[in-house]
Amino acid sequence: MINKQISRYVKVCLLCGGTNIKMPNLGLDVRMTIRDKCLDCDYIGNFPEIDVKNAEEFKKKLKKTDK
Repeated sequence: MINKQISRYVKVCLLCGGTNIKMPNLGLDVRMTIRDKCLDCDYIGNFPEIDVKNAEEFKKKLKKTDK
């Protein structure tokens, strides 16, 4: 039996570092043209998907560059 680790990813807002991202409830064809929305700061755009294990580190780096 092969032991495979399954990675989990979370979308992170580049402005506020929030992970409360809402994706549109539309079909795949239309979804490609409609952007996701951060429910914490209302930013609409593309959000990077970060491995859950690295999310906190990513947020810390984001806050350092924000200064």
